[in-house]
Amino acid sequence: MIKLIGCVLIISACTQMGCAMATDKIRQMKYLKLLRRLIFETRAMVEGGMTFGEIILKLSLQKDYSDFTFLSQDTSSPDVRRRITEDIYKSKLFDNEIRQTAIDFFEKLGTTDTNGQLAYISMNLAALDEQISRLSENFTSQVRLCRALGVLSGAFIAILLI
Repeated sequence: MIKLIGCVLIISACTQMGCAMATDKIRQMKYLKLLRRLIFETRAMVEGGMTFGEIILKLSLQKDYSDFTFLSQDTSSPDVRRRITEDIYKSKLFDNEIRQTAIDFFEKLGTTDTNGQLAYISMNLAALDEQISRLSENFTSQVRLCRALGVLSGAFIAILLI
């Protein structure tokens, strides 16, 4: 009886581990698409002649970006750009490649004329589109695979322990 209970606990723990991995993949895709939308909206703000501080303030007030806590900075501070990039670096929302894209974007935003910023925004959008397409390949099957591997690994460990 104790072995049976132990096996059930192992299988359920491994199943939860598989679900957590699947949820992490879903979360990663969600924040990647949200970052892409943020950069796309920034293009219109730059075209409208907004400054870096105004852009950050407007983005931070939008509820869609409430998970992006790095936007909630005091824009009157002279080191706002450095603090934003430090907060992105510490953030757990992105994987390393996406994090570096976000850091590069905020480091360069507002440092050149309008045409230079628009070109840089287009380059970042292209990079994010590539990352989204790479992550989207077999996305559904990867999520299912994570869940299935959790269940199967739990069953395998349970069989080994019996």
